[in-house]
Amino acid sequence: MRLQAPLSMPERPPMARLDPEVGASVRPFITAASEEMMQEIQEMAPEYAWPPGSEPGRRMARTLSRTAGSFIDATGNPEAPWAEIARLYEEIGASEARKHHSMDAGDARHDHRVPVRLPGDHKRSR
Repeated sequence: MRLQAPLSMPERPPMARLDPEVGASVRPFITAASEEMMQEIQEMAPEYAWPPGSEPGRRMARTLSRTAGSFIDATGNPEAPWAEIARLYEEIGASEARKHHSMDAGDARHDHRVPVRLPGDHKRSR
């Protein structure tokens, strides 16, 4: 079953309003950021702590890289394919729902606060 996008979805990615230099300056760090996101997710949600070489682990790494890349590609780009970006997140959500994983960001099982670090920042403790 295909889900419909909410009526309030903007026509363009919100990050399109940012200066294109923001995306360009972050692009070299996508691999490292994706790896860090994977580590954070696996620490917050042990059900995602698959071995890196396993098929689920590789799929998760590809998905994180793809989603981070789509975000960076849309930064400063008013012509970014917003419908494709939204569809990517829709597919991820649908996959999680099929696995009966909670879609509630307030799910008490996990602390959903994710620290944000910019390139050059030292890892901050929580």
